[in-house]
Amino acid sequence: MEHVLTMLERHGIVKCSLLLFLLTVFVSILATYVVRPLLNIERPLGGEAYDGYLELGLNMARGHGYVFEAGGHKVFHRPPLYPVLLMPLAALPEFLWRLYVAVLNAALLSLTGVTLLKFVTALFGKRVAWMSWLIFALNPFVIWAAKNALSAILQMFIYLLMVQMSWTILSLIRTQQGISSSFACRYTLILFAGMLCHGTMLPIALLILSLLAIWSIHLRNWKDLLKLSMIVFSLITLLAPWTYRNYLVTGMFIPVAGNAGLAYFAGNAHWGITSAAVSAKESRHEAELRHMNLPTETASKFIHYYGFTNPALEHHATLEMKNHLRNQTRDFCRKFVLNALEYYFPVVYYLFPPKNGGLASEPLRKRLFVHADKDTLPLSLYNFVLVSLSVSGLITLWKRQQRVVMLVLLGSWSAYALSYFPFLTFVGHALYNFGTIPIMAILSTIPLCPKIINTEAKPT
Repeated sequence: MEHVLTMLERHGIVKCSLLLFLLTVFVSILATYVVRPLLNIERPLGGEAYDGYLELGLNMARGHGYVFEAGGHKVFHRPPLYPVLLMPLAALPEFLWRLYVAVLNAALLSLTGVTLLKFVTALFGKRVAWMSWLIFALNPFVIWAAKNALSAILQMFIYLLMVQMSWTILSLIRTQQGISSSFACRYTLILFAGMLCHGTMLPIALLILSLLAIWSIHLRNWKDLLKLSMIVFSLITLLAPWTYRNYLVTGMFIPVAGNAGLAYFAGNAHWGITSAAVSAKESRHEAELRHMNLPTETASKFIHYYGFTNPALEHHATLEMKNHLRNQTRDFCRKFVLNALEYYFPVVYYLFPPKNGGLASEPLRKRLFVHADKDTLPLSLYNFVLVSLSVSGLITLWKRQQRVVMLVLLGSWSAYALSYFPFLTFVGHALYNFGTIPIMAILSTIPLCPKIINTEAKPT
């Protein structure tokens, strides 16, 4: 391992990032043009399975507005940043679309690696940084997902930037050096980009800013507290036009993206919370509507790209979610735990399916090897190793009195993951946990290479 790390250091981040970029593009082309034809898999680049980001980008570029198809309903459940990055596809011939998506996601993945290296170098030094980069760069499930027109890798990149820059601000507050205006502007733009990438990034950004503000108050650092207040005000100003647009479309206050109610009941229908789980005789959308007391026959008409086409149904779903949270708190807590387990270990659903659902009567072998995706078991095993090493890394940092660093890494991990547990269920490729992969790569390095961890973290 020492030889590998020395070799990485000698080649430098530019060459290593280029290698990761080329590897990702190669895997995307291989998966699309070799593996899928061999397995007789026909899957378009866009469509329902990929959340409609492609369609939104194309229709914006063609002047049709923020819609899935020309003349369709105005979309209010998908954030706009990734569709904007896909707009150049409209100027390219269709046979180049897959290559563009692969190149875009590969570039974002490489930039995530660069940010990771910079962040960990500030925490523990170069040797640990390169080991963390290696663990991150060799994650096969992240690389495999780069072929799809989905925003998970973009969100992972932006979130790591948020964490890295938040650590810098924390260090500046601790040392009373002061947050410069230029850095505050860059930080504001990164937080804003995160908010436009996914709805959960809004509460995450507000949580991070709140913790930084509390730390400033604790240290009586009023100058930096004022800067943080200006960042919050700037974010509200930047987000206001998109929020107002959503209000004009729906009549509701939706800061970034709607769909919380539908996502919430998707989890209820998946696990059979309160009512029966999805059966073999109904679609997932029909089960979701049943759980929110709506006619199931409207599923194909009013749910499009996994979101409501009618704002009135969005309003109804939100009210039903609030009622369920208020009246069925125990069921919600049970779903929260189940979603947390499935977040990293999707095999749990097939090992212990809901007793009131369609899978419960199936034999275990059929559940695992017929109903489950082919990557369910290997992904669960891979994440088990990664999570175990990460927990061990946290314990090691605690024992070595590096508790500020431990709390920052644990908080960064938890803030991202916890925001998903009340909603949804596991999705293919483990897209919802991508933002935690760089953090786990850092923590996993610590028990693997305990001798090269510095005794004290350095401020940036």
